[in-house]
Amino acid sequence: KNPRSLLDLLTGKIDLKKLAGGLAKAAQTEAPSGLAQRVASALSADSKPIRILIADRDTTALAFLGAWKGEYFAAARNSGYVRLDSCQTSSHSFADAAAKTWLYERIERLLAERD
Repeated sequence: KNPRSLLDLLTGKIDLKKLAGGLAKAAQTEAPSGLAQRVASALSADSKPIRILIADRDTTALAFLGAWKGEYFAAARNSGYVRLDSCQTSSHSFADAAAKTWLYERIERLLAERD
């Protein structure tokens, strides 16, 4: 994203071995945490409809989505009971005006479905 970084790369100021090592490490997938395993187990054990509302640019949500795609969440993903809805925001609390409107609409819709 930073043009200066590209210049540093081209002029040799960036150590390519360190860069390659960092990229390799970043590409590795790590085992889900104990919390992720417990959440996956709880989601797959329930047969009630579950809706997860995600702020799709929030770092915590991105970490969850990474785990969601893994094997631990396979049963929950395939259950048909768990659905994800995502909002294009980085605010995990849905604080900006558009995200707040999106959240309220989802909650109203879900409450209406229960009646």
